[in-house]
Amino acid sequence: MLWKGKSVQVFPISIAYRLFGNFANTISHKLNLSEIIVRSGLKISPQGYCSIFLFYLLLIVLPASTIASILLLILFSSFLFLVLPPLCALFVFLVFHFYPRVRISLRVSGVESELPFISTYFSMLSLSHVPLFRGFERLSSQNVFPWFKFESEVFFTDYKFFSKDPMQSIKFLAYNHPCKDFRDYLDSYIRSVESGGYPSSSLMDYTLKLGERFSNKLKNFASDVNVFGDLIVTLFLFLPLGLIGIFMIMNPLNALLFLKLYAFIFTPLIAFSIFIIIDYSQLKFPFRFSNYKRVLLFSIPSFFITLLILLNLGVSFPLLFTISSTVLLAPLSIFHEYNVIKCRVIDSGLSKFIRDISDYIKVGLSVENALILASSRSYGKALDDIIRSINLSLTSSMKSISDIFNDIISRVNSWFAKRIFWLFGEAVSTGGGRSEIFSHLSKFCWEYNEFKRRVENELKLYILVGYFSSLMLIFVSYQLIGFLSFFEFGYSIPSQIIFFNVDKSVIIELNSTINSMIILTSFFIGILVGKISGGTIFAGFKHALVSCYICILGIYGGARLW
Repeated sequence: MLWKGKSVQVFPISIAYRLFGNFANTISHKLNLSEIIVRSGLKISPQGYCSIFLFYLLLIVLPASTIASILLLILFSSFLFLVLPPLCALFVFLVFHFYPRVRISLRVSGVESELPFISTYFSMLSLSHVPLFRGFERLSSQNVFPWFKFESEVFFTDYKFFSKDPMQSIKFLAYNHPCKDFRDYLDSYIRSVESGGYPSSSLMDYTLKLGERFSNKLKNFASDVNVFGDLIVTLFLFLPLGLIGIFMIMNPLNALLFLKLYAFIFTPLIAFSIFIIIDYSQLKFPFRFSNYKRVLLFSIPSFFITLLILLNLGVSFPLLFTISSTVLLAPLSIFHEYNVIKCRVIDSGLSKFIRDISDYIKVGLSVENALILASSRSYGKALDDIIRSINLSLTSSMKSISDIFNDIISRVNSWFAKRIFWLFGEAVSTGGGRSEIFSHLSKFCWEYNEFKRRVENELKLYILVGYFSSLMLIFVSYQLIGFLSFFEFGYSIPSQIIFFNVDKSVIIELNSTINSMIILTSFFIGILVGKISGGTIFAGFKHALVSCYICILGIYGGARLW
C-alpha cells in the first residue's frame, strides 16, 4: 500500500469487489467508513476498501494461517498453535481498522507543517491578484511541498473530473479535510468571497498573525513538554527504582521475573506509547526520511555481523546492546548531526539574505540588481555560493526562472531553505519582483526562523533530564544491590529468632537483570528526550547512545566506587 495519496494497488480491486462487493457494502455502512476514507485521502471507495480486506482475510490470511497451524501442531504436538488463525485474523482486522486513521493523522501533521509556507504563498498570489485555484494548480506540479501537492491533486480531481466550479471544489476540500487549521483557513477565504469582500485581506490577515500563532503554539507545547518530562522521570526512574527496592527486599526470587518483564516488555511498550503521544502533540517541522535510507542500508549488515560476533564471544547484555546499537545508530546519528549543523548555517544566513533583497527592492532596484548587491555581502560560504549561482543564472542563463530555482532546490539539504527558495522563485515569476511581495516573504522568513530558534532553545534543557535520570538509576540501583549483598552469608536477629539469607547466585542473576534493565531504560530515555528536543527519532539516537555509554561507565567503572 502506498502512502502519498496513491490508490491501493495491491491487486485488481475489481476482482475483490466482484467476489465480496455486497458483503463489503454492508460492512462499510455498518462501520460508517465513508467519512473516514474521504478524510484519509485514500483514492478508493469504502466498498472497495472493505472488499480488499475480505479478500485478504478470507482467501489469503485464514487459509495460510490454518495450514501453518496444522503443520505446527503435527510437528510439535502442541494445541497452542491453534490460536494462530484467530490471531492472524485479528491482526488483519486491526490493520484494516487503523490504516485510514493513521493516514488521517499523517495527513494532518503533514499539512500543519507546510501550512505556514503555503499561506505565505497564497498571500503572495493575492497581492498579485492571482486566484487561489491557480495556486493549487502550481502546487500540483512541484515536489517541495509533498503534502500540499497531494491536497492540490484532491482539489483538481474534484474540479476537473467532476466539472465543478473552483469555489465548490474549495468548499469540498474545506468540508472534508481533517486538519482544523487548514479548514479554518479555507473557510475564512470562502466567507470573504461570498460576502463580496477582498479575499486577499483574509489571506494576508492569516499570514500576518503567524508570529502570534507561533508564540501560542510554543507556549502550549512547552506546557505539554513539562508533562512529558514528568512522565519520563516517573516511569523510567521512580518506577524501576520502586520495583527494585520493593521486590528485591521482600522477595528476591520473584523480583527476577518482575524485573525481566519490566525491562524487556513493559519498558519498550511504555516508551513506544510516550513516543506516539509526543509525536502527536509536537510542533511539526517538515522532515524527509528518504535521505537516511542509504546510511541505514550500510548500517544494517554491519549491525548483524557485530551482533553475531558479540554473541559468539559471550559478552554481557549491556555491552552487547551498547556496541551493536552503536554500529547500527552511530552512522545515522553522525549523518543527522552533520545535516543539522550544515542546515543551521544556511538557515540563519537565509533570513538576512531575504531581508536584504526586500530592502534593496523597496528602494527601487530590480531583482537582478538586488542579487548583485547581495552577492557582494557574506551570508556564510554555502549560501554565498548559492546566491552567486542564482545571480549568474538570472543574468546569463537561458533557463526559465522555475528551472533555475529547481536546480538550486535540488542542491540544498535544508528543508527550510528549499521552501524559501521555492517561494523566492514564485515571488519573481508570479509576483514580478514587487516590493510588497518580497517584504511579505521577508517578514515570514524572519518570524519562522526565529520561532525555530526559540523552540530549540526552550527544549535543550530536557536533554539534561535524560542524562540525570540515567545517572540516578545506576546510583540508586547499586546502592540497593549492595544492601542485598549484606545478606549473602545470612543475617539473624537472636531476640526474635529471625534468620534471613540470600543465595549468591540469586544476587549475581539479580545484578545482571538490573544491569540489563538500566541499559534498556536509559536507551529509551535518550530516544524520548531526543525526540522532544530535536523533533525526530534521529535526534534521539545520539542521546540514546550517550546514555548507554554513561550506563556502561557506571556499571563497569563507577559501580565499584559506589
